[in-house]
Amino acid sequence: PMKRVNLGKKFRHYVDTETTGLDDEQDELLEVAIVTEEVHPEDPYRAMPPTFWAQKIKPVNPVPPEAARINGYTPELWADSVPFTVDLARTIGDKLKGGILIGHSISFDIGFLTSAFRRVGAKPKFSHRNIDTIALAYDRWGIEGDIDQLSLDYLRTFLGIPPCTPHNALTDAMDCRTVFHEIHRPNVRGTLNRWRNHLISKVRDELSYLGFCD
Repeated sequence: PMKRVNLGKKFRHYVDTETTGLDDEQDELLEVAIVTEEVHPEDPYRAMPPTFWAQKIKPVNPVPPEAARINGYTPELWADSVPFTVDLARTIGDKLKGGILIGHSISFDIGFLTSAFRRVGAKPKFSHRNIDTIALAYDRWGIEGDIDQLSLDYLRTFLGIPPCTPHNALTDAMDCRTVFHEIHRPNVRGTLNRWRNHLISKVRDELSYLGFCD
């Protein structure tokens, strides 16, 4: 069978970060996780066995209480964390080679990784071909009105994925992968709804033509 190009990328990298805030210029990384799966050469929709990598990052400045609550940060749980160094930047860069980056609000994660790389004098080399599962979820379920929120926590409930509290980068990356593959399952309900709406529209047009309705 013919092999698909799949954007010329051999891997899909699902990326998630936990941080001390929302500003990548001022706030810091607390954790980075990458879940990688090879793209099947003949069936890019197939979920291949993934590999997992995660690293807790030692913050330079005190962690704000709200960030600690969201991420579950405590000095004890971060006892095995490491500072963000050039060597760690190289490790992350190597793990993201040859693949397309996927994340739930992936621009947020790329922004923090880019800032962390630059702080230690490393050049960020990430793929420009990135996929945001927020946009995919809106296209798949939001337009049809199946969901009214796009957060990962809401999608977990919608898809029956166990909740993750407090947030954990590796679990979030794994669940982002699950969401990605769920998005690409056949949408039977959506197809039926479109056919129903199309049929209703046609019937109304016919009735209007015959003078039965305005």
